[in-house]
Amino acid sequence: QAPQRMCIASALSALSLACQGLIDVRTPGGRVIPVSLMFLIVAKSGERKSTIEAMFLRAIREFQDAHEKHYQNRMAKYEREHRIWATKTKALEKALKKLVADDDDSTETEATLRKHMEQEPLPPRKIHMLYEDATPQAILWGLHADFPSAGLMSSEGASILDGPAFADMPKLNSLWSGDQVSVSRVTKGSFRVVDARLTASIMLQPGMFDRHMDGRGAAVRESGLWARFLVCFPASTQGTRFLSHGTMSSEHIDAFGDRLSEI
Repeated sequence: QAPQRMCIASALSALSLACQGLIDVRTPGGRVIPVSLMFLIVAKSGERKSTIEAMFLRAIREFQDAHEKHYQNRMAKYEREHRIWATKTKALEKALKKLVADDDDSTETEATLRKHMEQEPLPPRKIHMLYEDATPQAILWGLHADFPSAGLMSSEGASILDGPAFADMPKLNSLWSGDQVSVSRVTKGSFRVVDARLTASIMLQPGMFDRHMDGRGAAVRESGLWARFLVCFPASTQGTRFLSHGTMSSEHIDAFGDRLSEI
């Protein structure tokens, strides 16, 4: 008995997150763009925002959690293999230094070291699909180094609007359009996010949204970011949720979750 439009928006955001990494769409003008959707859902406290989000994202969270154990096992294996690789690297470098110092022929050792360097084990990629209170840099790094398809999702969306995620709006615009994003960092190496996809679903109360618009809202609007959002402000169902003796069934939401898992 939650607002139907809020349920539909939540279902579409889950579908977007599941499908965006597999398909694109070609517009009538010929441009190929992501199918990623961005939702702003404004609803009063007590409209069951958290419950609805949990229901529609349950399969994605279970999928992410199931892969976490596999990731930990792969990471442990990677660390062992990389330690062995590093030990061999040091031994070959030491042998090469000795040959150079003794002015001996080092051609064979150089070739062995060169081949060995090309065989450095690569860390496994973590399936990280759901972000909530994250910096733009953390999201972009996750899309680059971990999983290239993710969702910025929260049923307590004030933490997103007033948090660090909205601090770099042009990059969010670029992700929505499917464009490359370059990130320059002083302390760590720079990187590019290529062919990444980002869905957004932000739920919050009307008062919090009004306060946001009075503060940072004008800048977000001028950046064009709000123009990329589908907005849902459903009529309240509070006071009309009467109990009935009908059968409550979860078969359809279960089928929805099974299909998300399959995708």
